[in-house]
Amino acid sequence: MKVGVIGAGGTGGLYGAMLAESGEEVSLLARGAHLEAIRKHGIKVKRPTSKDIQVKLEATSKPEDIGPVDLLLFCVKNYDTQEVLPQLLPMLKDETVVLSLQNGVEKEETMGRVLGKEKVLGGTTFVNSFVLEPGVIMDAGNVRRIVFGELDGRITNRAQRIHSAFSKAGITSVLSTNIRKDIWLKFIRVCSYGGVILITRSTLQEIIDFPETRELYRHALREGEAVARGMAIDIDPGTADVIFEDTSKNAKYANMSMLADLEKRKRTETDWLNGAIVRLGRRIGVPTPIHEMISASIGLMDLKNSRPP
Repeated sequence: MKVGVIGAGGTGGLYGAMLAESGEEVSLLARGAHLEAIRKHGIKVKRPTSKDIQVKLEATSKPEDIGPVDLLLFCVKNYDTQEVLPQLLPMLKDETVVLSLQNGVEKEETMGRVLGKEKVLGGTTFVNSFVLEPGVIMDAGNVRRIVFGELDGRITNRAQRIHSAFSKAGITSVLSTNIRKDIWLKFIRVCSYGGVILITRSTLQEIIDFPETRELYRHALREGEAVARGMAIDIDPGTADVIFEDTSKNAKYANMSMLADLEKRKRTETDWLNGAIVRLGRRIGVPTPIHEMISASIGLMDLKNSRPP
């Protein structure tokens, strides 16, 4: 397959490198010093517990340089989505499949409006990777998992082809028949622990260990579940409590890159995470006071951090 990766950061850079190493024709859309380093030396993936990857591939800042692709992996920050999507039209052909690995539950609808809803598959990913320096990705975990599928639940030839390419590249690939549910399950988890991490500037383990913040986190999860059920997402009653127990047991492994962004005075994705919970809750009449507080608090910080010094 010819694969275009939009956003060559921790997620896109890692998966692009893995697909290229396995023999797929991969082109990265990147910018700045990261782009220049990839052009000169290729992209390197460092792995503390296994063999590193070093691979040469095409990289550019101009979608028209890449041309039409079979698979478009969309891995940019949520706040760049609206600006980037119209620029991708030169990368489309009738058979192009678009797969977003961003967090969020509004992304597929947003992409469909611009690129064509018939091209869009639903997806989410579980990975712990980040840009260590220009041209170098640190793959810090042992999980490289993509869950994706057709939005109507069908198992199609195009989805099976992508599943095979991911698996061949060493990516744990799950072809889902209920991808909306899978996206929401991760969304509820990330919104809730991520939001509480941001407002407390604490690790998830510290949050779990302190009774007041532990209950704050539990209530945030329950709000997310209530909104999902109100949106007719097929999740079981008590899902919030199941997520709470699972994350409590594994709190020391939780990673929240948005906290690093906030501490560096960079913009966060809060408006597309906690803000989405609030917007959808208002639409269907489900109260979300915890997420409203998180969205307002971090939204103000994002506004302040976006102002020139």
